[in-house]
Amino acid sequence: MRKENNTATPRSISTPSARPLYRDASGLLLVFLGGGAGTVARALVPSVAAPIIVNLAGALLLGFITGFFTTGAHRYGARLRLLLGTGFCGGFTTYSSFVALSANLATGEVLSGAPEELARLAGLTAGGTLFGGFLLAFAGMTCGRALGRSFPALPRNAVQRHAMPRRAGGNSGGNTSGNAGGGAA
Repeated sequence: MRKENNTATPRSISTPSARPLYRDASGLLLVFLGGGAGTVARALVPSVAAPIIVNLAGALLLGFITGFFTTGAHRYGARLRLLLGTGFCGGFTTYSSFVALSANLATGEVLSGAPEELARLAGLTAGGTLFGGFLLAFAGMTCGRALGRSFPALPRNAVQRHAMPRRAGGNSGGNTSGNAGGGAA
């Protein structure tokens, strides 16, 4: 009788470096820190209209961050997008407070007046914030792309070279290609 080999071979081997940054502990820490800073910044806006102000400012900032870092202008782009975009802007902006403000305007809990006028004001607040947020996000992306394109282009392997610093004292890691940068020439 023939003995069969029952050891299973994994179909794909996932290395820690192949994981997306947002699933890495350092990426989660960046989102956590940025979210905390964004929440504190939102609390510093003292106004009944604070949800409108922070959502419009957040749309502009997130548009700028997205536009700037999609040009590849910065070697830390993925990390800064997590810190500033997902973290800070996520903590800074507030959909729930925006909806609560609109509902409170409609029911007369924030201002007093005729129900028709309050409903109209609530609709203008909601619609204006959504439309204004769209326009500001577009303007931010346009400005971010323009600024990002003004930076000199980074080499394709700039992130790898920065992430893996060479050791002092000669050949580190068995690089026999003669290329000191460790990447393709």
